[in-house]
Amino acid sequence: MRSVSRSRQGFHPSTVYTYNGCRKRVAPYIGHIQLKQLTPAAINKAYSDMLSTGVSKATVYQYHLFLHSMLAMASKENLIPRNYASAATPPKRDQKEIEALPEDDINAFFNALYADKKHYMYQIMFSVMLATGCRIGEICALTWDDIEFENDRIHICKHL
Repeated sequence: MRSVSRSRQGFHPSTVYTYNGCRKRVAPYIGHIQLKQLTPAAINKAYSDMLSTGVSKATVYQYHLFLHSMLAMASKENLIPRNYASAATPPKRDQKEIEALPEDDINAFFNALYADKKHYMYQIMFSVMLATGCRIGEICALTWDDIEFENDRIHICKHL
């Protein structure tokens, strides 16, 4: 895999930097394979080899996204008949178990929050976030039209 500067074709310089880094790390696993001989099985073997050398699943998944992007360009330019990374199977990223705050911590948080009488906006924002599970961007995008006071409903349909 050779380094190709795509910055003049619309890629942001940070994207070019990231892709060059990925290329250097992926090359030892598939760089010796000619593009016409690359197969989904070869890509899967590369993923397996990466994992066996201690590369994390999340990192291998990022390399998969990189390969998929590069092979999509090669397919678009008719260098290969299809994107072989589409048929490859990257490792699934580990899902982290979300731990809810203990009730004592939530009570301490709200006691500290409501002790401050000046910043009621934060009291409302955090109360709505904890009651609904909304993200900050969803709360910040709310308007008065999104609130039905007569039905005690908030319509969360956009985000910042």
